[in-house]
Amino acid sequence: MGTAYRWPMSGDGKDGDVAQGVDLVTSGEASAAQSAREERRERARARREGGAQGSGADDDDSNADQLPKRARRRSHGYEFSSTQNLVFNQLQLLMKLTAAGQLVSALVVCTAMYRPAQMLPLEVGVVLGVILALPIVVGIWTFRAAAHFKSVVDTRGGDIDHLMRALGELRKLYLLQAVLFCLAMALGAALYLLGADVQASGVTVSEWRPL
Repeated sequence: MGTAYRWPMSGDGKDGDVAQGVDLVTSGEASAAQSAREERRERARARREGGAQGSGADDDDSNADQLPKRARRRSHGYEFSSTQNLVFNQLQLLMKLTAAGQLVSALVVCTAMYRPAQMLPLEVGVVLGVILALPIVVGIWTFRAAAHFKSVVDTRGGDIDHLMRALGELRKLYLLQAVLFCLAMALGAALYLLGADVQASGVTVSEWRPL
């Protein structure tokens, strides 16, 4: 605000100086009061903005904390329906029956071949033991997968976890079968090439002896 100057109406110079001093003091007080009011308004505005930002940050943090918990509840709390549980139950029964047949047959063959295997060379006995051990391994993995499928039916709140464990056991089972298939194909190709070489050399089967 500008400074107001009031000139004396009379010719008395002293009265004019006094009036001018009073006006200057009044104008300075008004300017100081206006500055104080503006400063208070600025501080109040800053407090309001800071409070809004703080509450927004708190809401974001609370939402960020709640979202993973909700996601975990959705993933771990999923339950299959009764119709789906019936399919899992039938599957695990058939798998356990198949696994039991594999284990029993493998044990019977191992018991029957125990004495004859003692008369075979060591290398042949090792190969025969590996071949007989394969059905036992397959039976164990099948039985474990069936147990996890059974847990899907019997438990609550962990169907997805049990299902993933069962699929992990089945993955190992089919990985073993894929490896065995590749080895069988490679062995068959090697025997075919060896037979072609023997036939080309003119050596008969009765005359051929391995090195």
